[in-house]
Amino acid sequence: MKKKPPVIKKFPPPRIEIINLIDVLITLVAFFLLTMVLPENRGQLEIELPRAEEALPAAGVKEVVLELTDKHELFLNGRPVKWEELAALLADYPQDTPLVIRADRSCRYQEIINLLDLCARNGLHRVALAVKESG
Repeated sequence: MKKKPPVIKKFPPPRIEIINLIDVLITLVAFFLLTMVLPENRGQLEIELPRAEEALPAAGVKEVVLELTDKHELFLNGRPVKWEELAALLADYPQDTPLVIRADRSCRYQEIINLLDLCARNGLHRVALAVKESG
């Protein structure tokens, strides 16, 4: 009696499962999108704010943002403005409009006082100075 040779099973050809790779890719994309969308700095300008120990968080009111850079450039709500034009632009806002001054820590104190005077002359008395929380 002759024995039959053993039957050798063939394995299917190898293939790459990309479903697991897609899961990892989606997780990475979500991670990078969340880290890019939630930056600490709200403003578009790179202003180094001074630090304060007892800073109060800003209320959820829509305010006018006046920014002064270390190069003495002035921005109103993100748009560049000249000092001469600022008084006319501030006069367009109602007197109860909150105004936030974001000035770089290297700005001269006199420039901040000049901005505060200009705001007061135009009837804007709800003025806050933006600072970074210490710690």
